[in-house]
Amino acid sequence: MAQQERARRTRERALELAAEEIAAHGYARTNLQTVADRLGTTKGALYGHFASKEALAEALEREAAERWHALRATAEASCAGPEQALHDTMLALARQLEDPRIRAALRLAADSGRRGRGTPNLLEEVRRCLLEQLRSAHRLGRLAPEWRPEVAAQVLLAMVYGAVFAGWTAIGKEPTRWREALWAFLASLRAGGPGPVT
Repeated sequence: MAQQERARRTRERALELAAEEIAAHGYARTNLQTVADRLGTTKGALYGHFASKEALAEALEREAAERWHALRATAEASCAGPEQALHDTMLALARQLEDPRIRAALRLAADSGRRGRGTPNLLEEVRRCLLEQLRSAHRLGRLAPEWRPEVAAQVLLAMVYGAVFAGWTAIGKEPTRWREALWAFLASLRAGGPGPVT
């Protein structure tokens, strides 16, 4: 029992360290030897938990997909309309971006060399969700008329993408400014809000 618990903790720590490396350097530049060194083990022992770097990446993607589906379901179940669902989804996603596993999964999803894998593309799922929520808000007249849903979805996705690729070190140890910009943009999307910056 103790050995199984130790193996589980080692696997979780390996995922965490690999996520930090992938989020910071991308899939191609992540070296499993670096992950093993940080874990305090050998590369061979790391392969005992994950058969390959691809298997490790897929584990991160699957975990992030599960968390995304739970986040989206919660945001959409507890709100008064599509504009509130959009707001709640983005706020929850912003909080999730503090986790290196989520940033790594988003970076993996953006890596063109890995497209077409069996795991869900998290960026594409986020894009579809945002576009669906924005189109619903537009149909109900709750989206500022200056914003087309497709354009607003691209701007929101670019903000997420930028946060992932700039890294928190570029944004600041506290992602407060990035969140403030996100909140201001979300406010500009609401009908009767300040509208887009010109």
